[in-house]
Amino acid sequence: MRPNLRSVVVGGGIIGIFSALFLAKFGHRVCIIEQSRELGGLHTSDSVEGYEFDRGTHIPSLTGVKEIDDLIFGKLEDYACFDFINTGNFFGNRWNETSSLIDGRALPRNQYLEGLYEIFHNPSLQTDNEPNLAKYITTHFGPTLSKEIYSDVLAKLCGCSIDKLGSEILDIYGLRRLILLSKEKTIELKKIKYFDQILGAHDGHLRRLPLPIVYPKSDQGIKFWIDGLVHALKQHNVRVIKGRTVKKILREENTAHGVLLSDQEKLDVDTLVWSIPPSIALNAAGIPCPPGQLEFRTTTLFHFIFPNNTIKKKQMYLWVWEKGFDSFRITLYNNIFANRFKGSFGLTVECLTSLRRAQDLDEKHILRELIGLGVIEDVSPVVMAKNILPNTFPVITENHKVWVDQVAAEFQDSFSNAFLVGKSSGAHWFTRDLLVHAFDRLLPLIKSSGS
Repeated sequence: MRPNLRSVVVGGGIIGIFSALFLAKFGHRVCIIEQSRELGGLHTSDSVEGYEFDRGTHIPSLTGVKEIDDLIFGKLEDYACFDFINTGNFFGNRWNETSSLIDGRALPRNQYLEGLYEIFHNPSLQTDNEPNLAKYITTHFGPTLSKEIYSDVLAKLCGCSIDKLGSEILDIYGLRRLILLSKEKTIELKKIKYFDQILGAHDGHLRRLPLPIVYPKSDQGIKFWIDGLVHALKQHNVRVIKGRTVKKILREENTAHGVLLSDQEKLDVDTLVWSIPPSIALNAAGIPCPPGQLEFRTTTLFHFIFPNNTIKKKQMYLWVWEKGFDSFRITLYNNIFANRFKGSFGLTVECLTSLRRAQDLDEKHILRELIGLGVIEDVSPVVMAKNILPNTFPVITENHKVWVDQVAAEFQDSFSNAFLVGKSSGAHWFTRDLLVHAFDRLLPLIKSSGS
């Protein structure tokens, strides 16, 4: 075993934190670098008048890999575990109280029947994967449902035509299936492979999750999780550098041997773990980056506290697909952990818009939407706050994955002792999958170093 291997982890989100803990557990001398003032990325919270609000619907899931779960969750008795997730959604000016999937039956009857006819009679319908979203939707659902459902919903979320988008975005938003027909007919049709791929179950809130989701039994919400991970970093003697960035990567041939920080501090490197966009690493090393540019949407969070139980919905999370509303996702904290606000009731509304629209939105507008949606009674909150998070959600164009894969490949070819993990690796999107991916990437390093 080589003692005291020097590992530098760049990026202090969940994947970066796990990578640092995993390497430190097996004897590496680890330093983690985060440009902001706090670790956790989007799994952090906003503090407003003594209350802690999550930055969106970021509820963690167990990974099923004991080494990962033990390291990042510690004592599970500190968490509420859920085998089911209770969600609902608003589309076509009505609520579906049992699923986050769009309910096509909310369409005007002539559009709904035309959409069904196309699904059952159009010979071009197919089940193979198509990278262009417009082509994928048309060949799977037909032109009517493509126009009357997907065009409006994706324009709201992404700010552009579906012709420009990649079909991968359906997985990110959970939109590969629609609720159509009755529950009984859906059950029968889902026995056929094609229909199973496009029809959603009516009782999604009763379907057991592959792995439990967990949420802290604390009035700190998701901050409790991050605070615990920061404490674990200290216990493993991980050096945490916040408020600084990597200015330059020092390398000989294809080996990174050091990084120069924005304050001119130099760190020696045996292993580099990169959990932020690899284009930043290429630029820091003076390596040309493949041409291309990503587009992003801005997330705006609206936090509310009400003095009594004025919330009319029982779901944990609500999705607002209807194009006439700026609200996108709503987190109902008291339906996740009843004592979250110790007698008060709180929620967070998440909007995905352009930066300009985000700047125009205000708390009163979102409050009116909540009342109009029937989520709350017509009452005034005792606390309300707004937080704009620019450029947080990528617009997944048809060429997005191609470019991400090209940059990732260039990164790996340029650094023989570097590991690319996290969303920017292009391997996965969801945190659970990304944790397993990071574990699989780093495990050979652990074994080869004799740890």
